[in-house]
Amino acid sequence: EMQAILNAKPNKKGQKAVFDWQTAYAYSHRLKAGFDYTVLGMPASDKEAVRVALVELPTLTAFAMVMVAYKKEYGMELTTALDDELDFTDYSWKEIVYKKPKK
Repeated sequence: EMQAILNAKPNKKGQKAVFDWQTAYAYSHRLKAGFDYTVLGMPASDKEAVRVALVELPTLTAFAMVMVAYKKEYGMELTTALDDELDFTDYSWKEIVYKKPKK
């Protein structure tokens, strides 16, 4: 997960990060790692890691790219995974994502 975070950051001070398909795949892997968390040998979700990854996405376009990458990598819709992996009544991920600018 740390490597995925570092890969998504700009290389030099003042340099803007470019959100490309490689970055979208890195975010899909980050989210999957958050879903596949284990606590005391029991499967769980690292909700904070998932939340942080979603907060760091810059735009709705970037989220759409991550959705495509996630579907290609894992054969499941990202929105379904978010609904399934987070608490039954917790849809806060939608508030985080859908308030982002389009571009």
